[in-house]
Amino acid sequence: MPPDPDPPRPSPARQPPAGSAFDRQVSRARHDLRNPLAHILGFTEMLIEKTGAQGLNFLKSRLQVIERSARQLTDAVNTELDPERVAAGPVHVARLQERIERVCARIIEIAGRLRQKPVVRADAAFDDDLGRIMGAAQRLRDMCGPTLAFLREKNGVSP
Repeated sequence: MPPDPDPPRPSPARQPPAGSAFDRQVSRARHDLRNPLAHILGFTEMLIEKTGAQGLNFLKSRLQVIERSARQLTDAVNTELDPERVAAGPVHVARLQERIERVCARIIEIAGRLRQKPVVRADAAFDDDLGRIMGAAQRLRDMCGPTLAFLREKNGVSP
């Protein structure tokens, strides 16, 4: 794997003390960003199970794309907002925010297209759950900028 062209650089002078208010901010940001991702994953897994039982493989494959995207995004949030990584130096806030926004837009698009399928429209509970997935993705997209603003300030970048 090629090295990151823009790796975080250590910044010892800017490291907050362990257990500081900043550490709590990082923990809160991780929690706030992972919460809607957990909703997306939970509803998606439930729908994948339902589609498998009903033999609706065309829906199942699209739901698996949503699931895989949400898992990868959860991993990215966990990695980028790892307390040790954050303390070691600047976090690539713009890159993380752009990735969150891009993946959320993709999830919303896929779920929206699935909601147009007659088999989904005929099942109110399935349609509602897709709506919940879309809502969680929209909440995540809307909140990522404000949630990550404190890291921009730490990095010396204006929000």
